[in-house]
Amino acid sequence: TSSVSVRAGSDLAFTAGFDLGGATLDMQSFAVTLTGGSANIYNGNVVNAKDLIGMPASGTSYPVLDNITYDGNMNIRGRVQINSSVIVKNSLTVTDTLENSSGYAHPEKILKIIGNLTNNGIIKNGGSAGLALNVSGNISNNGQWIHNRTELSGSAHQGLTLSVNRIFEAAFQVTDSLGMIVAGSPLAFSRGMNLKKNVLDMKNYALTLQSAGAAIYNGIVINTSDLIGKAVGDQYGTPILDDITYHGTVNLRGLLRVNACTLKGNVTVTDTVQNSTGYAHP
Repeated sequence: TSSVSVRAGSDLAFTAGFDLGGATLDMQSFAVTLTGGSANIYNGNVVNAKDLIGMPASGTSYPVLDNITYDGNMNIRGRVQINSSVIVKNSLTVTDTLENSSGYAHPEKILKIIGNLTNNGIIKNGGSAGLALNVSGNISNNGQWIHNRTELSGSAHQGLTLSVNRIFEAAFQVTDSLGMIVAGSPLAFSRGMNLKKNVLDMKNYALTLQSAGAAIYNGIVINTSDLIGKAVGDQYGTPILDDITYHGTVNLRGLLRVNACTLKGNVTVTDTVQNSTGYAHP
């Protein structure tokens, strides 16, 4: 029954399904291990799990999370796949691998995180239509960030922090009109960020756009010390500034192409700025 609370007295491990029937499993700061594709805790809530560990069965069959809410500061270890209706509340740390489940005609899978996310491992697409994240808190990436996209849904300011020599290789989209996106370090992107009329405050850190798909658009970027353009391949693999306003003293470095961009404040061109080109371009 849904009124029951099941409490762990030790680390727990499962190789088959656990239907909670709407009830809550309190892990009491123990770890839970799921081994194989049939090992799923579902239809309820899991609270206070220290580690969620995904292990393979028969070499390649990894556990799939489906129809479950995890509540509490949790660390994902091993390899875990996301199917549908999966919510994580509070802080999530990815130590190893997080990806979507896949199969014939599977749609994109979305993991909702109501809280902060730290990636020390790999967040990636696992086939089919890929994985998206919906995050309401701060994000820190110290690993590989190669899934479809991240939706920034918080109603307050949301921080983005990136380790040295790392890059955000998934698209970003702001889905809430309240608060700003605030840099906690230099940031680098190889895909687009749709600000949805919001503000990205770089806090005087450098912003690197790498490849033609790395466009920050539909909003305002403030307090950028250096705006750096890096090409992938030839010059046509260079980032394009389009539908964006940069506000504040900025130094333009690398190679940047311009379509439609406004710069407010003092601008220093250190390397190369040129127009974007194409058939019948004005």
